[in-house]
Amino acid sequence: MPAADLAATVGRQAAFTAAVGEPVLVPDLARERRFDVGRPIRRAGAVGAVSVPIRGHPDAVGVLAAYTRAPREFAAGDVAFLRAVANALAAAIRNDLADRALRESEARLRAVVDTVIEGSSGGSARTCTTASARS
Repeated sequence: MPAADLAATVGRQAAFTAAVGEPVLVPDLARERRFDVGRPIRRAGAVGAVSVPIRGHPDAVGVLAAYTRAPREFAAGDVAFLRAVANALAAAIRNDLADRALRESEARLRAVVDTVIEGSSGGSARTCTTASARS
């Protein structure tokens, strides 16, 4: 199955899950009426599904889904487990975004400081700063 077909089909349930902002439980995909499941998911053998949003601020940044090969009533523990994994993913995404923002900010600050130092003294201030740091 082409990845584009799979992504388009998964996106249907993912889009619905992100829109409602809550877990979406589908014990039997053949009976699902809230969204179009699509043939690629059915051809892959999926019969049941559960999905949860990966929460960002303020909107979901993604969706985590699991599929079964038999009809299944998902238990509260199943949803709790997926939510815990989604929360860990959300935390990792937030940390990565914060780390990227910090690195970009640091690079901008270094560029400003280097420009000021080079522009004001032709590099001699850097030598003085380095010499004073050794003391």
